[in-house]
Amino acid sequence: MNSPSPLEDLSVAPGLPPGAVPEVLGECIGYLLGRSHALIRSRAELAFAEKGLSVKEYGVLCILHTEESSSQQALAERLGVDRTTMSSTVDGLVRRSLVRRTRNPRDRRAYRVWMTAEGYRTAEEIEERAAAIDKEFTDRLSEDEARRLKQLLGKLIASWG
Repeated sequence: MNSPSPLEDLSVAPGLPPGAVPEVLGECIGYLLGRSHALIRSRAELAFAEKGLSVKEYGVLCILHTEESSSQQALAERLGVDRTTMSSTVDGLVRRSLVRRTRNPRDRRAYRVWMTAEGYRTAEEIEERAAAIDKEFTDRLSEDEARRLKQLLGKLIASWG
């Protein structure tokens, strides 16, 4: 007996209508990743909007929540956005007193970004929402499958830069 293809597994998964993934795209990693991203992002945008945050702003808070500070350039590189986008993202966080920005004393062209106490509180609330979204997305996977998915995606991102 043949085992079902990944596409067949998706089409019979609880909550997915038959043909949720067009057969012609079922083997296209780019489509599957893009569709997954769109599903997660739409939920994240709704959840984060309740706190007045964008997904990019969440990324900045998430990084700064685990680090003392970071340069704007490093934040941009780690989040995969350009410097102009990062500058406007940090501007919004500064206006809401979630982070503060100071010039780097060694390089007057560069800035360091620091989380404020309000930023820490907001990050903790948002991280709970983000974890709930991740759980919702991976509920149909075993714990081992979810862990493996994260490992594989991390490996792809790291190897492609």
